[in-house]
Amino acid sequence: MDDSLAATVNRARLDSLVDEIGDRDIVRQAVQSFLDELVERLQAIRTAIGGGDPDVIRRDAHALGSPAAMLGATEVTRVCRTMEAQNTEGDAVLVPLMTELDAVAARTVSELRSYLEAESAV
Repeated sequence: MDDSLAATVNRARLDSLVDEIGDRDIVRQAVQSFLDELVERLQAIRTAIGGGDPDVIRRDAHALGSPAAMLGATEVTRVCRTMEAQNTEGDAVLVPLMTELDAVAARTVSELRSYLEAESAV
């Protein structure tokens, strides 16, 4: 396993998901859907932070963090969970978390695309 993949995406979780579901194509479709929706979900969180509504921040962070957890996107999950827990802390906390989320999301996209490429060769 590629060490960079292990850092941001838990490949064992993806493999386990394939075993649980029993269909590699469904997992690939789930990964692709996650990637397709990621920019929109990041924007929703950014907008929620800008709007200062803790309930919306928590909801939008959860809406990204849950599928990320299912797919083994560990760093996205970690930052989203932190945002959920600190949703009332204001811009001083949430803006740096958003910056971190953007960075880990970019690495996650790269790693999940590599996963999809490798899986399409199987």
